[in-house]
Amino acid sequence: PGGRNVLKRRRARGRKQRPQYRYDLAILFETSLAAPDCTLDSSEDYVDDVYYGQLYLLSECGGVDTDAAVLAVTDGATESVEVSLEFQFPGGYDRALLDQMLATFAAGA
Repeated sequence: PGGRNVLKRRRARGRKQRPQYRYDLAILFETSLAAPDCTLDSSEDYVDDVYYGQLYLLSECGGVDTDAAVLAVTDGATESVEVSLEFQFPGGYDRALLDQMLATFAAGA
Protein backbone atom coordinates (compact mmCIF):
# COMPACT_ATOMS: atom_id res chain seq x y z
CA PRO A 1 0.00 0.00 0.00
CA GLY A 2 1.46 3.39 1.00
CA GLY A 3 5.12 2.35 1.11
CA ARG A 4 5.00 0.67 -2.27
CA ASN A 5 3.65 3.80 -3.99
CA VAL A 6 6.40 5.93 -2.43
CA LEU A 7 9.02 3.46 -3.68
CA LYS A 8 7.61 3.63 -7.20
CA ARG A 9 7.78 7.42 -7.17
CA ARG A 10 11.37 7.39 -5.95
CA ARG A 11 12.37 4.97 -8.68
CA ALA A 12 10.64 7.12 -11.28
CA ARG A 13 12.70 10.14 -10.25
CA GLY A 14 15.99 8.31 -9.81
CA ARG A 15 16.01 5.79 -12.66
CA LYS A 16 14.79 5.46 -16.19
CA GLN A 17 11.48 3.67 -16.37
CA ARG A 18 11.41 0.35 -18.18
CA PRO A 19 9.65 0.86 -21.54
CA GLN A 20 5.98 -0.17 -21.53
CA TYR A 21 6.49 -2.38 -24.60
CA ARG A 22 8.05 -5.10 -22.46
CA TYR A 23 4.73 -5.71 -20.73
CA ASP A 24 2.82 -6.00 -24.01
CA LEU A 25 5.48 -8.25 -25.54
CA ALA A 26 5.49 -10.46 -22.47
CA ILE A 27 1.80 -11.05 -23.17
CA LEU A 28 2.71 -12.01 -26.76
CA PHE A 29 5.16 -14.55 -25.36
CA GLU A 30 2.71 -15.89 -22.77
CA THR A 31 0.08 -16.51 -25.45
CA SER A 32 2.52 -18.27 -27.80
CA LEU A 33 2.03 -21.95 -28.51
CA ALA A 34 5.38 -22.84 -26.93
CA ALA A 35 5.08 -20.98 -23.62
CA PRO A 36 2.74 -23.30 -21.68
CA ASP A 37 4.46 -26.55 -22.69
CA CYS A 38 8.12 -25.52 -22.34
CA THR A 39 10.59 -24.46 -19.67
CA LEU A 40 11.81 -20.87 -20.06
CA ASP A 41 15.62 -20.99 -19.91
CA SER A 42 16.44 -17.36 -20.63
CA SER A 43 15.55 -14.27 -22.59
CA GLU A 44 17.67 -11.70 -24.36
CA ASP A 45 17.14 -8.34 -26.01
CA TYR A 46 16.53 -8.27 -29.75
CA VAL A 47 17.20 -5.15 -31.85
CA ASP A 48 17.43 -4.52 -35.59
CA ASP A 49 16.90 -1.35 -37.63
CA VAL A 50 13.10 -1.53 -37.34
CA TYR A 51 12.09 -3.86 -34.48
CA TYR A 52 13.07 -4.34 -30.87
CA GLY A 53 11.91 -6.67 -28.13
CA GLN A 54 12.78 -10.00 -26.54
CA LEU A 55 13.96 -13.39 -27.71
CA TYR A 56 12.81 -16.14 -25.33
CA LEU A 57 14.75 -19.43 -25.27
CA LEU A 58 12.88 -22.52 -24.08
CA SER A 59 13.59 -26.20 -23.53
CA GLU A 60 11.84 -29.50 -22.76
CA CYS A 61 8.80 -28.63 -24.85
CA GLY A 62 5.96 -31.08 -24.52
CA GLY A 63 8.06 -33.24 -22.23
CA VAL A 64 10.24 -34.41 -25.12
CA ASP A 65 13.64 -33.47 -26.53
CA THR A 66 12.34 -30.39 -28.34
CA ASP A 67 13.52 -26.85 -27.68
CA ALA A 68 11.99 -23.62 -28.92
CA ALA A 69 12.55 -19.90 -29.29
CA VAL A 70 9.93 -17.15 -29.37
CA LEU A 71 10.73 -13.72 -30.74
CA ALA A 72 8.33 -11.00 -29.52
CA VAL A 73 9.01 -7.56 -31.01
CA THR A 74 7.43 -4.22 -31.82
CA ASP A 75 8.42 -1.54 -34.29
CA GLY A 76 10.57 1.19 -32.80
CA ALA A 77 9.00 4.08 -34.68
CA THR A 78 5.37 3.87 -33.56
CA GLU A 79 5.10 0.71 -31.42
CA SER A 80 1.91 0.02 -33.37
CA VAL A 81 3.06 -3.30 -34.85
CA GLU A 82 3.65 -6.39 -32.72
CA VAL A 83 5.24 -9.51 -34.19
CA SER A 84 5.63 -12.93 -32.61
CA LEU A 85 7.70 -15.63 -34.33
CA GLU A 86 8.06 -19.15 -32.96
CA PHE A 87 10.84 -21.59 -33.80
CA GLN A 88 11.02 -25.27 -32.82
CA PHE A 89 14.12 -27.45 -32.62
CA PRO A 90 13.29 -31.18 -32.51
CA GLY A 91 16.21 -33.03 -30.97
CA GLY A 92 17.60 -29.95 -29.22
CA TYR A 93 18.46 -26.29 -29.55
CA ASP A 94 20.74 -25.10 -32.40
CA ARG A 95 21.96 -21.49 -31.91
CA ALA A 96 23.64 -21.29 -35.32
CA LEU A 97 20.37 -22.26 -37.02
CA LEU A 98 18.39 -19.82 -34.86
CA ASP A 99 20.79 -16.99 -35.73
CA GLN A 100 20.37 -17.82 -39.42
CA MET A 101 16.57 -17.75 -39.11
CA LEU A 102 16.69 -14.46 -37.21
CA ALA A 103 18.91 -12.96 -39.93
CA THR A 104 16.16 -13.64 -42.47
CA PHE A 105 13.72 -11.70 -40.27
CA ALA A 106 16.00 -8.77 -39.40
CA ALA A 107 14.61 -5.62 -40.98
CA GLY A 108 16.54 -2.68 -42.39
CA ALA A 109 15.21 0.84 -42.20
